[in-house]
Amino acid sequence: MKGRLYIILLLISYCCVASASKIIPLPYFDRDMVSQERGIQMPVAVCLQYQRAKETRGNSIAPFRRYGFHPIQSADSTKRLWGFHVIRDSAYTKSKPLYRLFKRHDLLSFAIIEDNVPNGATQYVFWWKGYYRQFTSDLKRMGFTMSEVPNKTNALRFSRNDLNIIVEFIIWEDIYVMQVKSK
Repeated sequence: MKGRLYIILLLISYCCVASASKIIPLPYFDRDMVSQERGIQMPVAVCLQYQRAKETRGNSIAPFRRYGFHPIQSADSTKRLWGFHVIRDSAYTKSKPLYRLFKRHDLLSFAIIEDNVPNGATQYVFWWKGYYRQFTSDLKRMGFTMSEVPNKTNALRFSRNDLNIIVEFIIWEDIYVMQVKSK
């Protein structure tokens, strides 16, 4: 009897975390927890397909929830914001670019700034170089060619002649921005 009671108490301690006045159950192991360990597993093809859908159908349903993103309240009605492990930067001023609005929680943090208009560009903001490497290698594998952006020393452009979509990477020392837009 004591052995069974000990096992039950041990299981309860593993399944619950005690808070000041209540017991909070831990979440089940699911896709979101895997995402927290490995980061966002969103292929660049999804970003391109979404931009194409916005171009052809106008506003389209964003696929970002499927990859662990959560909507973030925006004061600007022409923008939709999505985030994974990001918070608003309290030092942000409107004189800075909008992608500086976010402050990362950890290296795997990821944010999306979406123009809420047909043919509007979508910016993918991240801090980990692994995301950059994943996206650029996927684009090269899909036949995109890389070129420099005129008048910018910190930007690279990926394009394909048979597609009406351009992908630009803006690279800063502390942040990466991938902008997917129509030509």
